Amino acid sequence: MENSRYNVFNQLHKGVRAMLYHLATLIQQTDFGRDEQAIAVLAELEALLLRLQRLHQLEDRFVIPAVQVYHASLAEDFKQEHLTADAQRADLSEQVAQWRIAKDEAGRVKAGMRIFYDFNEMIAFTLYHMNKEEKVLNKVLWSHYPDNAIMQLESAMLGAVSPCYLLEESRWMLRAINDAEVISWMAGIKNNAPHEIFSAFMGLAEQELPYHRWRIVQTALSDGMLIA
Repeated sequence: MENSRYNVFNQLHKGVRAMLYHLATLIQQTDFGRDEQAIAVLAELEALLLRLQRLHQLEDRFVIPAVQVYHASLAEDFKQEHLTADAQRADLSEQVAQWRIAKDEAGRVKAGMRIFYDFNEMIAFTLYHMNKEEKVLNKVLWSHYPDNAIMQLESAMLGAVSPCYLLEESRWMLRAINDAEVISWMAGIKNNAPHEIFSAFMGLAEQELPYHRWRIVQTALSDGMLIA
């Protein structure tokens, strides 16, 4: 069944969704006329825009070529959607720049309102796009590649990013995925990575998960649950 196949997008997309929801709330709460509020939020926004750019670059480098072999027109469709996303990020970056050069509070408030609406458009498109990738691109991958090949594709994607970037993404993924997904992820690291890497990720999980969830994960891994 499809829902038993490996979803190469699952953890990365859940992490992105968590970042989007988090920042959407912050932007709604921010008084852009007050520098002390706006500066911190805009820094988070710029970091998010960079993460989205990196994600699309990874997908263009690894996932889209795997799809293009069997469905060139579909691959081109997703390349075009990534160009749309590029344009949305550029628009938001321009609005951030406008906030910074605004001469007075009224100008900063006006720029903040444009940021709010542009972000809403971006989040709507990004959520639609990620759903489409998981519903459409996964079907192509599942039709032509076994799960172990898809997992190798994911490993290649993660291996292409810097450790610092991977660590930050892992924080958001841990905040966004469910207990079974955390256990499966940590079990895979335990079985396939050096002990110091496993210990580092377990330490990260302990930091990011609420205590009751951390205990579930810790107990499952100690008992050997879901470990091949």
